[in-house]
Amino acid sequence: MRINGNIIEAESGYILRRKYDEQPAGEIVYLGMCYWLDGKRCEPFHELPEHYEEIEEIEQNEE
Repeated sequence: MRINGNIIEAESGYILRRKYDEQPAGEIVYLGMCYWLDGKRCEPFHELPEHYEEIEEIEQNEE
């Protein structure tokens, strides 16, 4: 995972996922304030790189 200021980027072949609700977030995340967790309003907090993990990107089968 590469971190540049408030931007985190997954390594090639990986995507980022939020640890606390396991929500896939894509290859690039712009960190900011979080107001919702798991579809529910929460006490606002500032997201940090440690709130994310890299997981292998799963290719979608084209139909």
